[in-house]
Parts: sequence; structure tokens; C-alpha cells
Amino acid sequence: MASDTITAGETGCFDISRQKWSDEIIEEQELEDTLFCDVVRPDHVLGRTTSEKLGIPKGVPVCVGSSDTSFGIVGAKAISVEDMVIVAGSSAPINTLVSKPLLDSKQRTVTNPFFMEGIWSVEANAMMTGLAFTWGASLLFGKAGKQEYDELQQLGLIAFKKGFSQIVSFPGVGIADSRHGNLRPTSYVIGRTRDLMSGNFDRPAFAASLFESVVFSILGNVELLEQVANIVPNKSLAIGGGETKFALLLDMLATASGRVLTVTNDVDLTSLGAAMVAFTDIKWFGFLARSLFKDAKYATGPSIGKSQGMGLCST
Repeated sequence: MASDTITAGETGCFDISRQKWSDEIIEEQELEDTLFCDVVRPDHVLGRTTSEKLGIPKGVPVCVGSSDTSFGIVGAKAISVEDMVIVAGSSAPINTLVSKPLLDSKQRTVTNPFFMEGIWSVEANAMMTGLAFTWGASLLFGKAGKQEYDELQQLGLIAFKKGFSQIVSFPGVGIADSRHGNLRPTSYVIGRTRDLMSGNFDRPAFAASLFESVVFSILGNVELLEQVANIVPNKSLAIGGGETKFALLLDMLATASGRVLTVTNDVDLTSLGAAMVAFTDIKWFGFLARSLFKDAKYATGPSIGKSQGMGLCST
């Protein structure tokens, strides 16, 4: 049994500075030592398969895993201090990399070790961003799939072309606050009575409100991270994950932030990052060598929406 340092950090019983279990916390909470397994760096081969019962040949290296978000950061090619990436999937954790374990005095963000020695990640999470689109599509169309997501985006475009609406939705998104729990206890949709009476409280306006809520919750968390990490706002933002399939979302993020939006080529960031770390573990290449990324090509905003924003990227 073993854990990587990143996942161990999320137990609340791990000293992220010394990167070992905290004897003080374990003793204070009267926890049994037997609950805590060995901790290894997340670039470690635990062993090799010993049988073929799982349909895998004998002798295949078994590497230690890590958290989905941390693998997503690597998959988005963020590997240097002050790199910031939005891993936009079911939720939208935004992480920036720092050279020391920074702690937010107001306890809004989460800090964990990272894959490389001497680097930590600081996270703020906009929470249920992708799930907000799933909820909205299911509510409007009875289910949520590629066709329904496309229709949701088209409805949003209709609303923005029509003009600004006074409908506001808050579908479980917000600014990180780990002290009080990230998950918001309520979600709501509100609008002005005169919009309701005049027919402006419609499906396109509701769809547009979902995109607005996600965009501004993400950008609010970006600003929070810049404040906590005391870094100068970057002129560009990196984003990857399933939500990047929404060209409208990318265009709005670039426009609202006034920054160039760097969109990674792969929506499956976590799987990609896991593979990259595994190949490092088995010495197929040096750890996340920057030369791997020197020829990377990205799509950028704010003109993404005009070109549909999908399938533009390659490495």
C-alpha cells in the first residue's frame, strides 16, 4: 500500500512542507498510525504485475497514481513556477505553481505538493461549472449529450445577439472558500418581472446565463489565485478539458478577461497527464522535459468563437 504526496496532502493529515505524515495532527486527532500507508513521490514505480488475471501481461510496471487535477495540470503543459491552468471538466479547478508552500491566511485556497521537487500547486475551484451545463441541457432538452450541448451553445449565441438579458443563474458555481466548504448550499435562477412579462425570460436567455455564471466564477478564482500567490496577472490564460468544446465559453473567457486564451489540444487532460508521468516513471524520458513542449501549438482567443474553436490545436 502506498500513496503519492499530492493525494496524501488532501487528507489534511500531511505536512506539505516536510512532505511526510504530520505526527502532531495524527496524535491530536487520536488517529491510529495503521491508517497511514507509505508515501512516495508521484514519479515512482511501485512494482510490476505478477499475473495475467486482469488481462495484462506479467511484468508491466505499476506506477503510483495521483489526483485527477494534478494530472490535468501536467496534461495542460503547466510545469513551471507561476504557470496557471484551468482544468475545465465537471468542475473547474484553477491552479498556479509556486516555489514554496504558500498558505492563504483566509483559508480559501488549497495548497499541495506537485510532481517536481521544490514546486507546489495552489488551487481555487469554481466548482460545478461543467455540471452546470449538464444540468442546463438536461433541463431544457431532457438529456445531456453532444447534440444537446451544441443546442445549448446555439441558444446562448441567440441571446447574446439579441441583447443583454437580466436573467442571472447560480448553478453551484462560485469563488473558492475552503474554510466554509466549496460546495454552495443553494442554486438559483432569478430575473426581472418585466423581462418575464415581456417574454425575455426565455430559453436562450437562460442558456446565456449559464455561460455567464461559469465565465465569471472562473475569472473570479483566477484573480483570487493571483492575489494569494502574489503574482502579476499573466497576459494569457491556459485552459483545457471537456468544457473547451464550447467555443462560446472560450470566446467569453478571452473577451471578459482581456487576455489571450491558450487552449490545449486535448480535452482528456487527466489521462494525458497520467500517461506523461507514467512514461517518466519508467524512464522513457526525463521528467516532463520542457523540450517536449517547445513545438506545441495552441488556439487563442478572443476570435475563437468565429472559427468554432474546436479541433484547432495540435502538438
